[in-house]
Amino acid sequence: MQILSTPRTAPRVTDPAGTAWQKRVELASSAGAGILGAGLGALFGDWLGPGAVPLLLVGAALHGWGMLARRRQERAGGMALPAWSVALWWLCWAALLALAVYLAARW
Repeated sequence: MQILSTPRTAPRVTDPAGTAWQKRVELASSAGAGILGAGLGALFGDWLGPGAVPLLLVGAALHGWGMLARRRQERAGGMALPAWSVALWWLCWAALLALAVYLAARW
């Protein structure tokens, strides 16, 4: 696996097997953060309840920006993405849209 980088960009993995591994690592990190957040929400639900909507909006905006920035970087680097990674990317956008619809209907 060869890794290329410039001073202003993150390293690029040019090996398809390395790309698949990198995507699995990113998925594990994101899933772990999500599960941790759910656990913290359950643990401190009464205390965090009044701020739930602002927390959801900030988290969704930050996550959406991160997904877009990462995808732009992957495309600029010519990275070939595994099909499951692309499917999860679109599924995540669908979930964010569903959350937005739910919050809009709730207000």
